[in-house]
Amino acid sequence: QGASGKAAASAKFKVTGVVTKLARGGMTVLVGGVDVEEAADGEEGMDALGSVTGMLRVDKLANDVTYKRMKWALNKLESQFAHSGAHPVVDVLFHNAPVSAVSPARNAFALDDQSLAKLNESQKRAAHVALNADRLAVVWGPPGTGKTTLLVEVILACVRSRKDKVLACAPSNIAVDTLAERLAVRTPRLRIVRVGHPARLLPSVVDLSLDARVSAEFSGVGLDIRKEMDGIHRQLRSARTPRQERYKLRGLLRSLQKELRVRENDTMKRILIQADVILATCAGAGDRALNCLDPFGTVIVDEAAQALEPTSWIPAGLGNRLILVGDNKQLPPTVVSTKDPMPTMFDRARKITKDVTTVMLDTQYRMNAKIANWASKEMYKGDLLSHISVENHVLCDLPDVESTSETTETLVYIDTAGADLEENWRTHQTCRTFPTATRAKLELSSSTWSGSWTLESRPLRLPSFLRMQAK
Repeated sequence: QGASGKAAASAKFKVTGVVTKLARGGMTVLVGGVDVEEAADGEEGMDALGSVTGMLRVDKLANDVTYKRMKWALNKLESQFAHSGAHPVVDVLFHNAPVSAVSPARNAFALDDQSLAKLNESQKRAAHVALNADRLAVVWGPPGTGKTTLLVEVILACVRSRKDKVLACAPSNIAVDTLAERLAVRTPRLRIVRVGHPARLLPSVVDLSLDARVSAEFSGVGLDIRKEMDGIHRQLRSARTPRQERYKLRGLLRSLQKELRVRENDTMKRILIQADVILATCAGAGDRALNCLDPFGTVIVDEAAQALEPTSWIPAGLGNRLILVGDNKQLPPTVVSTKDPMPTMFDRARKITKDVTTVMLDTQYRMNAKIANWASKEMYKGDLLSHISVENHVLCDLPDVESTSETTETLVYIDTAGADLEENWRTHQTCRTFPTATRAKLELSSSTWSGSWTLESRPLRLPSFLRMQAK
C-alpha cells in the first residue's frame, strides 16, 4: 500500500510512504526524505520530519512503480530487438540464435565435492547445464524437487568457479527472502545484498538489505550530518529566529542534504560493486541503484513461470547469461483479465531450448507417492518420482501423533453425491463455479485426530489452472 500524508494547514506539501503497521489506535508509515524546497518557505517540510502538529490526511494510492519499470524494460527490449547481436538472451529468444548443447564431457565449470554431496542425479545434471550454458538454461522443477537447494549451490558455483557477479530474482518478496536466508546460512562469508524496501522484507534478512548495509557503513559521518540538520530544524521552528537568519539556515540545510545524498550514494555504489550476489524481486531489479553496475555475469529468475514476461525482462536485460527456474504446471502469473493468460518467458524459453539446455528435476521430497503419482501421470508424463524418504510417509509418522485409521490413510475421498454440487460454466471467465462447496474440518487434539467431520456451504470458484482437476 502507498500512503500520502498532507498537512491540513497547507496543500503545498506532501509526503509519500509505505504503511508498515496497522493497529486499532493508529498506523506506522515509513516515509522517504523530504526536500525543503517543496514547501513555500521550508518550514512545512521541516515540521514533517520533526514534530507534526495539526490534522493529517492519509490517502491510499496505487503503486505504479512496477508498471513503469515493465515499460522501461520493454522499451529497452525494443531497442535491443532492432539490432541482432545487441544482447545474447534477446538473440536466443527472438532472433533464432543457436542454443549450444551442453554435453556431459563439457565441464569447464563444476560444483565442488561439498555441493555435489547435497544433490541427486537430476539436480547434478541441472547444475551442470546451468553452469556451462552459454546464454540460456532452463530448470524445470515440479513441486518439492529441491529447486531452492539447487539454486543455492548454482549461485555459489557461479561466484567461485565462473567468477561471475550474480543477480538472483523472483516475482515475490517471500521467494527472494527465502533464497537470501539459505545463501546466508550456507556461506556466511558470501557478500550478499538484498535490494528492496525494508518494510517488505522478512526480519531475518533485513540485515542483508541495501539500506541496512548503507546505514551500518555510513553511521558515523551520517549521524554527525543528521545531528547538525536536526539543530537547524529546531532553529527554524523557533519563533525567535530572525527572518534573515532563517534564509541562511535554509541554504545551509540544503547544502547538508546534498552532502548527505552524495555520501549515501557513494556508499551505496561501493557496496553494490563489492557484492558477490544481489537479490531482488523482478520489479526490484529495475531500481536505479543498480544502474551503476556493469552487466551481471549470470542472472537467475526463480519461480519464472509465475512472472509476467515484461516483469522477467527487467532482470533479464541486465546480464550476459540467463537461468530460468520454475514450473509452468503450477500457479500461473496473477492477472486480472478475462482474456487467455499471456505466455511467460519460461514458456517461451522452454519451447526454444527444448531438451538442449532444459533439465527437469525428477525426484520430489514432499508428498507420499500415492499423492505424487497423480501429478506425475497427469502433468509430467510419469517422469516425476518420489524419494524413498517420503514415498510411504503418513501422518502417524509425525512425533506425538497416534496411529489410527485416520492418520494411517494417505488419501481420503468424500462422496458429495446429492449435496447440490453440480458445476456451472461461465463462458466469459476462465473458471468453474459451484452453488456450494464441501469443506471438511478435522479437529486435532493433543495426540490424535478425533475424526469428526462437518460440512459447510460456501461459494467456490476454481481458477483456470485447476480445470484439469475439476473435470
